[in-house]
Amino acid sequence: MLNYPFLNLYLLVFTIIFIDKSSNIVKVLSNISNLSQTKIISCDIFSHEKLLQQKIDHEIIENYILDDDQKTIDELIIKKSNDWYKQDGISEFLKFENMNLGSLLELEIAPYFLEIIKNFIGIKRIISTENPSEIKSPALISLMVEVLNKDKKITIKSYNSLKVNTLTFDRVAIPIKFGNKFFTIWVSRNFALKIKNMVEFITNSIFNLNFNFSNVSKRKSIILLDFNPMIFGDFLKNLSKLDQNIVLLNQRRPAVWNLQSLKNVKKSNSEIIKLENFLNFKSSSIIKEKQKELQKCLQKMFLNDDALIEFFSIDQISFWPCIKNDFIQMCNERFNEIIKKFVLSKELIKKLNISCMIFLYDSPPEEKTFINAANEFNIPGIILQHGLLTKRDTGILTSILPFIPPNGIKHGLWGTESEKMWKEMGVNNKDILLIGNPRYDELFKMRNKCKNKNIILLGTSILPELAYSSIDTNMLIKFKNILQGVCRTSVNIPNKKLIIKLHPGQHSSYDIKPIIKEIDPSVPIYKNNNIVELIKDCEVFVYIGYSTVLLEAMILNKPTITFKAGPDWDYEDEIFESGSTILVTNMAEFESALKKILFDDTFRNQLLEKSKQYIDKCFINHGNSSQNLTDILKNY
Repeated sequence: MLNYPFLNLYLLVFTIIFIDKSSNIVKVLSNISNLSQTKIISCDIFSHEKLLQQKIDHEIIENYILDDDQKTIDELIIKKSNDWYKQDGISEFLKFENMNLGSLLELEIAPYFLEIIKNFIGIKRIISTENPSEIKSPALISLMVEVLNKDKKITIKSYNSLKVNTLTFDRVAIPIKFGNKFFTIWVSRNFALKIKNMVEFITNSIFNLNFNFSNVSKRKSIILLDFNPMIFGDFLKNLSKLDQNIVLLNQRRPAVWNLQSLKNVKKSNSEIIKLENFLNFKSSSIIKEKQKELQKCLQKMFLNDDALIEFFSIDQISFWPCIKNDFIQMCNERFNEIIKKFVLSKELIKKLNISCMIFLYDSPPEEKTFINAANEFNIPGIILQHGLLTKRDTGILTSILPFIPPNGIKHGLWGTESEKMWKEMGVNNKDILLIGNPRYDELFKMRNKCKNKNIILLGTSILPELAYSSIDTNMLIKFKNILQGVCRTSVNIPNKKLIIKLHPGQHSSYDIKPIIKEIDPSVPIYKNNNIVELIKDCEVFVYIGYSTVLLEAMILNKPTITFKAGPDWDYEDEIFESGSTILVTNMAEFESALKKILFDDTFRNQLLEKSKQYIDKCFINHGNSSQNLTDILKNY
């Protein structure tokens, strides 16, 4: 019998196996018969880490994504997140009262599209580069391969995988404290809300915190949306001097969740109100009727989905079939929630004589819903500035977040520098109030009372996989390497103690604690502790990434080092250009900066002076912002 080697080669099957966070890696890879003709590709940081732990050779999907693709991904995320609900053939089905329901999902839908679009483009590149004859993948990726497999040359095998959540807020982190130790458990959104309601029922009943409806006709009310009383104690104290009810409406987390928050609420005579207080037979009937009307509209929209097919396309290839089922479920669940909250918000507003509403964020669906309901009753409001904006933000965030507020809503800003930026983004002068920062009043009052306990405090930003840009596995690997380097350098400084404070929102699936324990098991690692209490005692504050917490350290007269971990545009701002914090890009720069701060008094004092000048420029009313805002509210 004749042997034709080229024929045997032709008959070989080249298989690509995609692994993502939903995959059971052991089970998926147990049936590989020919490793030489198989390539394994991870689709996210979680699967990459698991494959590394099991010492399995693999590629990461981002290695196939071109530089030009990264820009495309960023642009597509913004467009798909913010424009889908505005399209003809879509928008008319999403109208409810005075709002488009799709606009209320912008905050959490962007990370969803990040994952979808990144994988779609990556898979497209892989198919053209590797030319596989067979692909094995979890269900969602199999749908993408099917759409991209135009000539049907690839055999697609979908394997069973775990059900993963589709939106950022589908899972909620709940901090738990035992003694001096904190840990976090992640639960479903629905279960978290049940826990919240139970905690509120118990604490509000025991400590008599529920709103007293007998005061409704006697006094006006100021309503605070999702405020944390623990960090706004000074503000609540000043508000208590007004002859108005101070009402806390917290829809995501309980207003009272520890001793300090309880003390601040009780001292200020604030009261807690819940939307559920207004759920009765009449409101329930209205909600059910409105939800039925919505379902009819959504059925029409999804049945005639030509507009969705066209809009959710990349290079004229639609990925709508890949996301259709999840997207429909997501819309049904979120929109039903929004309708319920809207109806109950209106009932609350009718019951209370609200003089003003104050809030920190206008992008979460809870705030957006309440603001839209309040707008029907011409209720004025103030949104307080809660973070720094980079110069790049003024150009791009206007397309992501609504910086120009609804009628009657004003921006309460930190100072004149913020005023310039907000005006550049199109906010009118009449909609701006220069207040300062009520949250930082207590920091300014304690700035000269802090101690130096020879502590190097290291803070980390929330992992980039939860952010709003196409930061990929490579960026997370970079983050991990920076963390390792900073820890190794810091623990080797004589007579200094390293303490690490993780971001409270850091995802539990990517645990960086083993990285730190491998370097030095004695290094304390905190997550849910109050970072201000840690900053008060440190000698230097080091931060990986970019966060407003740098300002808190500067206010408390602590020198800071910022380790660059993201794209260049994240660091194009005066806080870095002025030298208020030392920006480092590699380990040599970090080690040099750290030693200068710790052992060169002249250098340290110069840095602190620059920080003070920046803080003075950034904020007005140091320590008196709460009083200033309270004085403004006297006229409401």
